[in-house]
Amino acid sequence: MKIDYCELDISLFNDYVHLFFIYDNNINKYYSEQIKRLNIKYLHNYTIPSGEESKNYNTVINICNHLSSINFPRKNSCIVAIGGGVVGDLAGFIASIYMRGVDFIQVPTTLLAMVDSSIGGKNGINNEYGKNLVGTIRQPVKIMVDISFLDTLPTDEFINGMAEIIKIAATSNRDLWDILYKHNLESILQDRELLLDIIQMAADTKLSIVEKDEFEKSEDISTSRMVLNYGHTIGHAIEKLSGERHGYCVAVGMVLEIDRKNILIRNLIESCLSKYKLPTDVDGNMCIEKLVNYIKCDKKGNKMITLDNICVPRIVEYEESDIYKIFKHNIKYDTYAIKDV
Repeated sequence: MKIDYCELDISLFNDYVHLFFIYDNNINKYYSEQIKRLNIKYLHNYTIPSGEESKNYNTVINICNHLSSINFPRKNSCIVAIGGGVVGDLAGFIASIYMRGVDFIQVPTTLLAMVDSSIGGKNGINNEYGKNLVGTIRQPVKIMVDISFLDTLPTDEFINGMAEIIKIAATSNRDLWDILYKHNLESILQDRELLLDIIQMAADTKLSIVEKDEFEKSEDISTSRMVLNYGHTIGHAIEKLSGERHGYCVAVGMVLEIDRKNILIRNLIESCLSKYKLPTDVDGNMCIEKLVNYIKCDKKGNKMITLDNICVPRIVEYEESDIYKIFKHNIKYDTYAIKDV
């Protein structure tokens, strides 16, 4: 797998005759003319509604049926995801199952996708029990990062992506952590060269972790891909219940997945998240019972990543009672009101 830092150009697709671009309404609005200017002869486009709701069985079936209806072949063909995490997850999943697998390329257009979701080959959709519970691991042929796509990215979506950058720094890249802690949202937004450096450091760090443990089999924290799940066990449950953006929920998960007795590291994580306007606590109206039930369905089993220090992650096993304790110590609630949420 290769990451190219360059502008979107027809030369990126020279190895293929047939191309199928999948993107959402936002890309169609801002970049449809740019895509047309690529002047690709055998190009088909498919637009999906923006948002997490598109990651479902119906969308997958509709796109697969469309591919069959246009006789999209397996040979000399490629599915291209142009968009954020939702588009990338869908396109990768479809590429892995249509005709038992065709090539695909990731063109991430959000900060979160550039540094996280486009890297590593995890693809899939959601079901009623949680996020990404149906999917595959299939690596893209290449990932093409063009930061000019960030010019039209809303600030709240930029903040959303910063959570994943902070996660990778806090677990696996001390130099990146030091840079992030020195700066803040405003200073990064004003310095394009610094932003590109940060994106490259985060993306390359994740890529190196994935290459050591592609299928997440290792339980040695020094080599395990599981380290990338920091913040996600609790974060995914909050996201499922609240509908809030992924990065915002992961940010809260990063705080709560640190032992509350480890005050120094908790404070450091909270401080860094706050520099980038990310939340650090849980909405008091959350139903603890529902949060725990979502975590029980988590595909990672009963394992969670915690931080003992910056860049000192650890795999911990937890019981259901441990999760209740985490939420009860971090959510102020009325017991009877919570039952009715």
